[in-house]
Amino acid sequence: MENIIDIDKTIYSSIGRMVVRKMASSVCWSNDHMVNEIKSNPELYKEFSIRFNKYKHEL
Repeated sequence: MENIIDIDKTIYSSIGRMVVRKMASSVCWSNDHMVNEIKSNPELYKEFSIRFNKYKHEL
């Protein structure tokens, strides 16, 4: 897993914020709650990373 600084940079990038919004809305959570869950849950972080890389390669 990446270190916390890299995770924050990824989550708070423009693509990261879009992915967080989409993931949060799919489970009716706030964006802040989703960010906390991504940081604390390795499976959710993996899901975030997959989606992040997918959108990054589409641009």
